Formats: sequence, C-alpha cells, structure tokens
Amino acid sequence: MVKVFRIFVVMTVLLVAFATPAEAARELSVKGTVIGEHGPPDFDAPGCPDWAAWRYSSEGEGRISSLGRVQYTLTQCTVPSPDGFESEGTVTFAARNGDELWLEHQMLSQGIGEPGGPPQGFTFEGEWVAVGGTGQFANATGMGTLDGFGDMEDGVAIGHLEDGLMEVNLRGTVIRQVPMKGTVLGEHGPLDFDAPGCPDWAAWRFPSEGNGRMAHLGRVDYTLTQCTVPGPDGFHSEGNITFTAANGDELWLEHTMLSQGIGEPLQGFIFEGEWVAVGGTGRFVDATGAGTLAGFGDIEDGIAIGDIRDGLMETNFKGTIGYDPQR
Repeated sequence: MVKVFRIFVVMTVLLVAFATPAEAARELSVKGTVIGEHGPPDFDAPGCPDWAAWRYSSEGEGRISSLGRVQYTLTQCTVPSPDGFESEGTVTFAARNGDELWLEHQMLSQGIGEPGGPPQGFTFEGEWVAVGGTGQFANATGMGTLDGFGDMEDGVAIGHLEDGLMEVNLRGTVIRQVPMKGTVLGEHGPLDFDAPGCPDWAAWRFPSEGNGRMAHLGRVDYTLTQCTVPGPDGFHSEGNITFTAANGDELWLEHTMLSQGIGEPLQGFIFEGEWVAVGGTGRFVDATGAGTLAGFGDIEDGIAIGDIRDGLMETNFKGTIGYDPQR
C-alpha cells in the first residue's frame, strides 16, 4: 500500500509539473482603495509643466488586488479650469516584497462646501495607465479608472474619512511582462533589389523563413522581412517578424538590426538588434514587449559557418512580453 501511495504521489507531481508553465503572462485585476494624507499645494510647482498652477502630493497606504498591502505616493500637477481642477501626474504602489507598480494618471476634481464659503473637501475621478514597475511589474502595461474624495484639514471630517485625509479607489487591469527567449533557424535571401514595400532609402529587401522554439509559443514557424541599406559601420535594417504557434496564434514583432560581413570573399554575416512586440492574433492580440536579437548567417557557397548548415541563418531572441493567455 505504501509503494502504491508513493507511485501515486510521484505521478501527481509529474503531471502538475508538465501541466503548469514555468511562468505565464496574465491579465491581473487591479482593484482596491488607498487612504493617505494630502497637500498642501506647492505653488512653485517643481517638476511641473509651465501650465501648472501648483503641484499636489499625497501618500499613505491601503490594499490593491495583485499587490496586497501597499504603500503609495501620488504626485500631480494641477490647473484650475471652468469644469473644476484638471490634473495629471504619477502614482507609485509599493508592495511588501518591494515590487512596485507605476501609473500615470489624469483626473478632474471638484470642490465641496457651502456656496461662497471655504472648501471643506473635494471629489475627483479620472483614468490611469500602467507604465512599468519593478519585480513582477517590470514593463507592465494596462489601464483603468480612479475616483475618490478628500477632506480639508479644518477640524470637520467628510464622510467616513478622518480630518485631512484622502481616499483613492482604483479599478482596471494590468498585463504583467514575463521573460521571452528562443531561437529560430531558417533559410534567407535572395536579396530583392527592387525592395518592394520598403522606404526609398532601402537598397534591397531581405527575407528569411524557418522554424524554431520560442517561450510562450512553443514550436513556431517564422517569417522575417527587412529593408536594408549599407552604411560605414555595416548594414542597417528594419523590418518585421511573425511567429506562428502550432495552434495558429501569431506574435508580431518590429525590429532593427546592424549586420557585419564575415570573410573575404563574403562567407557569412553576424547581426544584433532590438525588437518590440506590436500585437498578434489569438492570445497575443494587443501583446506588448521589447528585447534584443542576435545571430549569424551562412552564405550558400558549400562551406558552412559555425554549427549551422550551409545557407541558413540562426536568430536568438531575449526580452519580455505581456499578453493575455486566457484569450
């Protein structure tokens, strides 16, 4: 019986290990409330654009889904308008483990108080976008709304707040960025000197296609197309890459690279560059991310370079990507 139980445990662990991805990108809910002190306005408005009448700040704590207990700091630049007080600024949430989520926001505020009397408080509503962070929120993207109200420190509390505090409520979603890496190998060329679809500066159009393996896609087919011009330091190119997973989902990249020739006469080339994710299909709709690429290619001449066959090109990718695997 003990032996059977041990086999069951081992098989269960193996099934869980193979069924669970090492790290999956996912859409995280951002919902919660923070409360803190606010003001006073700084009429010198340091770090604000010229249009700002003052700089306004707040800091405190609360709880946000996907972060847990947080400390927050808010800074914004404000100008009065016919509709109220228009502001734009930043919010940083710091979780207990040190991970930070960074937001940029815009809001419209309205004063609260008796007509003709001093303001006793204010209400506000607005929108935010995620612009990155640290830890699990590095390169995070996303968006949502915010609203709340604040009490002026005058001895009279508004609502359930203590005198002189401000409450901010947030809702929205954040796409967490996760590591992205892989290698593809394929045929390349020939050069098309008519350069169809390329800008006027391009001397030729360069294609490549093949297959390989990429994190979050598994086994892929790829197509690469780029427009190239010679320069004093090598060959400058820009173009796009499409990865197609086994289930048909596509991930689209835009890239730039610099290539150098190898050998005399030319036997091959090396290259390095950068890429950005610009969307895709299936689970990669609205995908974002960025990273680097590097590799080398062999000119088809009967002599292979490195560990690739004659006439092939190897491209290695590293970076981070955000997407919704639930699509």
